[in-house]
Amino acid sequence: MGYIPTPIYWVWGYTDGGVMIEYSTEGIVLEKEPAGDYDGFYTFYTHDLGRITAKAKSVRKPTSKLAAHLEPGLLTHVRLVGRGAGAGRGVGFWVADSLSERRLFTDFDFLDFVARSTLELQNDNEVWRFLNQGVPDRSVFLGLMGLGGGGPCGQCGVRPPQFFHSADHLLLCETCSVRFPAFLLLHIYPHT
Repeated sequence: MGYIPTPIYWVWGYTDGGVMIEYSTEGIVLEKEPAGDYDGFYTFYTHDLGRITAKAKSVRKPTSKLAAHLEPGLLTHVRLVGRGAGAGRGVGFWVADSLSERRLFTDFDFLDFVARSTLELQNDNEVWRFLNQGVPDRSVFLGLMGLGGGGPCGQCGVRPPQFFHSADHLLLCETCSVRFPAFLLLHIYPHT
């Protein structure tokens, strides 16, 4: 957990003498958001790198062939280029190309839950295998991350948890959750 895979090859190209690295990996598209007129930011959970965010150039143009392969819920083979960790927004990755294999998820709330509850560049093979099955079960997902098991609220230690605090990775009951900003809380069981 937490390793960076060996790059395919090195590409020299920065004017400051830096090195760009190319990665080729499978990933599940978790989120997409616009960036400017034609670009977009995409969040993936990848087999080799865990959760990453990458920028795709010109993906929102009407003639873009890449856009159809970067829809949320798709399992895709993605080629990423960048400096890796520490290069600011998007962690320094750009989408070079992508080829989708199949749709795994249609529950976009679950994909948002995964994106907000996982850490950047922290891969976990058990989480990857679970996500690759395409089953949107939040309680099983939290169990894989070491946060499940039906334990009590992380704040009061008494009541069963209903919410996940995405910034602190803390399970909270309904009573304790009112002490925290709503935008940081994810409902574990949204349909109950």
